[in-house]
Amino acid sequence: MPESKPHVLTLPGYRQLWIGQLISQFGDVLHFMVFMWWAGELGGPKAVGVVAACSVSTALLMSMIAGTTADRVDRRKILLISDLVCGFVVLGLAAVAFMDRTPPLWVLCVFVIALKTAFVFQAPARTASVPRLVPMERLLEANSVNSSIQTAMPLAGNAVGAMVLGLVYQISRPLTYVLAFAINACSFFTSALFMARLPKIKPERTEVPKHPLHDAVEGVRYILGHPVLRMAVFVYFGFDLFVAPFMQAYVAVAQTTLKEGTWLFGVHLQGPALLSLLEAAFFAGYAIGSYRLYAKPVRRVGLAFSFSIAVGSALIIPMGFVKSAALFSLLNFVSGLFFPFGLITLDTYIQADTPDAFRGRVSSAIATLAGIALPAGMLGAGYLIEAIGTGGIYVVMGSGLAAFAVLGSVSPAFRNAEIPEPVTLPT
Repeated sequence: MPESKPHVLTLPGYRQLWIGQLISQFGDVLHFMVFMWWAGELGGPKAVGVVAACSVSTALLMSMIAGTTADRVDRRKILLISDLVCGFVVLGLAAVAFMDRTPPLWVLCVFVIALKTAFVFQAPARTASVPRLVPMERLLEANSVNSSIQTAMPLAGNAVGAMVLGLVYQISRPLTYVLAFAINACSFFTSALFMARLPKIKPERTEVPKHPLHDAVEGVRYILGHPVLRMAVFVYFGFDLFVAPFMQAYVAVAQTTLKEGTWLFGVHLQGPALLSLLEAAFFAGYAIGSYRLYAKPVRRVGLAFSFSIAVGSALIIPMGFVKSAALFSLLNFVSGLFFPFGLITLDTYIQADTPDAFRGRVSSAIATLAGIALPAGMLGAGYLIEAIGTGGIYVVMGSGLAAFAVLGSVSPAFRNAEIPEPVTLPT
């Protein structure tokens, strides 16, 4: 771990971005768990799949627009406006939950589409901003710290959700929904305060931007002409396809195999509180794995991705058969330890190897091309759970993730890829 230079969080711009996203992420955790549980109560696993597919389909349709915008407009403005719009949308959702505990499913779909439409602009703007807020030689360090400590916030959010929402859920289910959505709205508005303090982050472009469609096509062409990015799209496609059913699988296991719940510090965890506990275990492992990557970075991008994702995915397979929430959480925790070594390293490579003028478009193009898999995975998950059961869906997810991770290493360019020289490792 580096000791001879100031911590990356001492860099003012990066610190503002990091704190804002940290706060927003805390609210997102509570919102997501409760929202998906609400959908499950209204219509079971299929309803969870429909709502989740609406979210992902919206992201898929809007992603290239968001990426093109991130390469044309001040990224600080994008992040600020996105936070404000998301906050008002979630406030509206809290009002719906307060007035009607069992609204039609289409109402949830409308809100999730509106929220995702505003939120999708954040990812390419944030990804493109990080290399501008930290020296290039500290990019891997910044990404590791960002993932390690920001993962602690979902962990905290799940812990709070498991305890506080567990108590509130036993008193009043509608109040659980209202409370979670209100907290998320406040987190968006607070994040906006920090985004407002960022410096201007205008894209570094020498040519005059052409039509947005032309810019989007150029982003796709850049990926297709880059052998490592081509394979990254392929492995991300597989990753998204088999990660997509996870929320439905969590809901299914919480409602069947682990339906009796578990006790923690005298609180009986069931419903969305149990979901929070199960998710917290993965985030705890991911946070520790991210910190380990920061302390001992990995340079071989392709090998790190293939090995770590394959091992972590293999641990998912038995999760659908265990009867104990504690054992399920342990497997989830250990699986989470491995994932950062593949995901953070590959993301850092893409950031470092892509010119600033293309970062937003490349980020969105990868998300768009790979994200085609997500709606299919989410919509199909409900039917798969009914056909092969809870245990079967975990076998499909774990083996599918592992298979795509290993297939990525078939490409020599991907297998031998290393983080570019300008990004020096911590000493």
